[in-house]
Amino acid sequence: MEKSLAAREKIVAHLRDGEICKGYTRDFDGLRTSFHVYSPENPVARSCRIELDELKALFYVRSWKGRPGRVERSYSFDQEKHPGGRRAAVRFRDGERIWGYVLDEEPGDAGFFLIPANPQDNNLKIFVIHSAMEEISFLPDEVETSH
Repeated sequence: MEKSLAAREKIVAHLRDGEICKGYTRDFDGLRTSFHVYSPENPVARSCRIELDELKALFYVRSWKGRPGRVERSYSFDQEKHPGGRRAAVRFRDGERIWGYVLDEEPGDAGFFLIPANPQDNNLKIFVIHSAMEEISFLPDEVETSH
């Protein structure tokens, strides 16, 4: 039985042009060319279709409000809560940087999932689009990174 939209994970789609679309999705798949984001206010009447080639990254979040007042990202890779995958630093073409654990990254795929390094981060997981990245650096296990 399919979950109601209210029970689904909250997402924030960051597009390459800087636009942001918040809501829920029922049809995201990194192997497809598009998906829909349904508005949290009116999921039946309002949705936006997003083409994967317009997407920078899809953030699965705890809250749509994020962390107001946060100016600087600072991440320590927590040895106790290692979710698996390889430690990495990702820099997007727009200059944004994120750190986390890369799961199943294949260069031929449209993107990959990254679990944030900081378990307290508002982001639970992030689908990063390869072509929106400037670079990805895989890090040794003992690295602590600040920016």
